[in-house]
Amino acid sequence: MIVADGSVGGREETRSREQQISHSRLAGHLACMSQGSEDRADATDAGSSFNATTTSINSSAESKSLTHTETSVASFKEYELIGRDKEKCDIIKIISNDSQQLEVISVWGMGGLGKTTLVRDVYQSEQLNVKFRCRACVTIMHPFDWGELIKSLARQLDAEDYENKEETGLTGGRTKPRVQRSLVDILEGKKYLIVLDELSSASEWDSIIQHLPARETASRIIVTTRSENIARHCSKKHENIYKLQILGYEDGLNLFTEKVFQKITYLNDEHPELVEQANLILKKCDGLPLAIVTIGGFLANQPKTALEWTKLNDHISAELEMNPELGRIAAVLNKSYDGLPYRLKSCMLYFSIFPQDSKVSRRRLVCRWTAEGYSREVRGKSAEEIAESYFMELISRSMILPFQESIHSRIGVDSCRVHDLIREIGISKSMEDNLVFTLEDGCGLNNRVKIRHLAISSSWEGDQCEFKSIVDMSHIRSLTVFGKWRPFFMSEKMRLLRVLDLEGTSGLVDHHLTDIGKLLHLRYLSLRGCDDIYHLPDSLGNLRQLQTLDVMYTSIIKLPRSIIKLSKLRHIRAVGIGSNDGGTHETYADTLCILTLSSMAYCVACCAPQVLKEVMDMDGNPNRRDVCTGCCCNKLPSAATRQSPNGVQVPTGIRRLKALDTMGVVNVSGYIYIVHLELQVN
Repeated sequence: MIVADGSVGGREETRSREQQISHSRLAGHLACMSQGSEDRADATDAGSSFNATTTSINSSAESKSLTHTETSVASFKEYELIGRDKEKCDIIKIISNDSQQLEVISVWGMGGLGKTTLVRDVYQSEQLNVKFRCRACVTIMHPFDWGELIKSLARQLDAEDYENKEETGLTGGRTKPRVQRSLVDILEGKKYLIVLDELSSASEWDSIIQHLPARETASRIIVTTRSENIARHCSKKHENIYKLQILGYEDGLNLFTEKVFQKITYLNDEHPELVEQANLILKKCDGLPLAIVTIGGFLANQPKTALEWTKLNDHISAELEMNPELGRIAAVLNKSYDGLPYRLKSCMLYFSIFPQDSKVSRRRLVCRWTAEGYSREVRGKSAEEIAESYFMELISRSMILPFQESIHSRIGVDSCRVHDLIREIGISKSMEDNLVFTLEDGCGLNNRVKIRHLAISSSWEGDQCEFKSIVDMSHIRSLTVFGKWRPFFMSEKMRLLRVLDLEGTSGLVDHHLTDIGKLLHLRYLSLRGCDDIYHLPDSLGNLRQLQTLDVMYTSIIKLPRSIIKLSKLRHIRAVGIGSNDGGTHETYADTLCILTLSSMAYCVACCAPQVLKEVMDMDGNPNRRDVCTGCCCNKLPSAATRQSPNGVQVPTGIRRLKALDTMGVVNVSGYIYIVHLELQVN
């Protein structure tokens, strides 16, 4: 392991001891200031410049160290913290509380947010310079070696003492217990400030903290990490955990223009032709300082024209991979992905199925992951509970951004989205492995390849011949349609299909589902929001592997009898698209009149389906059978019972489904219960 500690390295006997100690302290002072750790947001290359600007114990001549120091100072002066004044004040306030105990402050957030840059600025603040004379700042490199880390801390905390021990041969060759004792001796009774940057596991923290004295000296330790769980492990007090957020639009724009034009610039006044493209760039960066600074630095050396900026916007994915100047963005985000355990990598790549900027519900992800086999029952926990833990762990690791769509949600975070640039990385990786392919306008494959997950975008308007020439359906495990349904999307070749997600799809009508029973491996079927679906075919009973059936906000008011054959069905989610009017007051004569007129109208419509299509505002192309089904299974029963189609009637024998865990909204014994909680079925 190489620990970036800021030592100036080898010594020359012709130099005075005082000068050498002075240089060591200065380099240690710059260790946090000039580092290039993965999430810093200045112009140096991520992951490399820290080691370039600081040297190890065995580095060469002092003249080189002086050069490193001068370069570091110049780099630091060039950078100005923008948009983080509040965060800086907040952290300094936490550090400066009146507690005499050792306090650990954890700053966490996704890679590229500028945690290192912010903490570096806090570390160098005048307020803390006065409070803490005994100071050290290190970035934890990997593979982790706590012995090297402890030596690095000792070197910065007491340079004079360390140099004396080095001269007598007590540093390089001494044992680890000797190093530990020297660090305790250095800090004993002193008020110290230590920064531990890029902590990546709880075990690393446990190895370090046991060697730091916890006396009542009002000492402070600042930790930066990407994981909320690690932050909580280090800081036992909730008020000492600080989550760093993305930059707001104005701060992001100021940072961007400062990097491009070397000063904060008002584009509307000075460069109005660049405003549109600048907004697109900032949307891609989504408040991530690393991306803003890197792209801004790149554009600073390019012609400042709308054409050049348009080229960058149009090919941002390729630029991230191919352009060395932008490569550090991908390097940082790739590190976040590479640091995930194997079980989470598949879940993370799964997000590339969904459109950019879309919020994906927690319910949808958990059921789909379970259907895909990403989670399994372990030690009494169901597969769904394991998938739920995956969802929360991805939030904890700052890989996905949490949201609460409904204020009535009983689970708190009920949806999420992925940062645009992380999504680009996911798309790139999933395409490398032929994992996910999105069929969209202008896309195509040179050769038909074995794709596991197919997503069809709303922008794709090709025909059946083009579809067959691009996609090999025989290996598809999941099909997700975001645009308009085409009948040829359903193929007999999809024998391995586990997930059919048609949520929000337009143009889907009943007869398109006639062959659904042939998908024998199907585990997840969602027709949510397809309001032109009135009836499910009896062949649904052939789907013996089905775990989730979601027909929320369709026009279905009755489930087929064959559903009781689905022994593995765990979730039924269903509610009609109508609204509950709290009861009706029509007389018998009124009802009879309504039924008579309705029957006549529907008979006419059955003979002319297109008439009903216009009256009912159907998106698809219904045939006569679809019209008859809609009338007989929805419209006439609703008119006859004088009830709005809110409930979904389940067949007798539903209790035979022993695996059934939840039912969304059902019609029990002819009475409609509009319930937004899930009912347990024992």
